[in-house]
Amino acid sequence: MKIKYSWFDFNLIDIFGIFVGKIVYIFIDLLLQFFEKYTAINFEK
Repeated sequence: MKIKYSWFDFNLIDIFGIFVGKIVYIFIDLLLQFFEKYTAINFEK
């Protein structure tokens, strides 16, 4: 039972880590897109 619980705990942490990693990746991607558009607008002026 204890081993099963610890494995479940580890699995939850693993899924949580992947979930957070995806959010961070999407956030960085959006930031880079925003900066590209922002710098493009600045260069046009």
